[in-house]
Amino acid sequence: MINARTVIKYGPLVMLRIGVSMMCVGSVVLVGASFFDVLGIIGIIIPLFFIIGSIGFIGANAISIALEPFSELAGTTASLFGFTQMTLGAFCGLLVGSFYDGTAVPMAVIIMILAFTSLFFLTVLVANNGETED
Repeated sequence: MINARTVIKYGPLVMLRIGVSMMCVGSVVLVGASFFDVLGIIGIIIPLFFIIGSIGFIGANAISIALEPFSELAGTTASLFGFTQMTLGAFCGLLVGSFYDGTAVPMAVIIMILAFTSLFFLTVLVANNGETED
């Protein structure tokens, strides 16, 4: 709801930056809370709340930016985007399961790696492209 109201004013790239930043901060807090077992399950739920909340900013704006240069191939582009998301999700689930040690640390570390990978790609590939600025 917040994204839908503010994307018109600030544009999808700004909202994407906010979402990725929120995910990075949440993932660092999640790693710390799960590694040091701070507040038990509450220490995991609170950062996950912000991480999951950031997906509302990231998902819609990322697909909007991805579809922009390929308007004539919107269906193909959207399906490729969805396929990539599902494949990466399955692979990450496999990684979390492989490194499971009875704690939330493997999940938290993988979330943090992916969050900062997103920040890297946003900074290097998208933010330097002046055509996506609104």
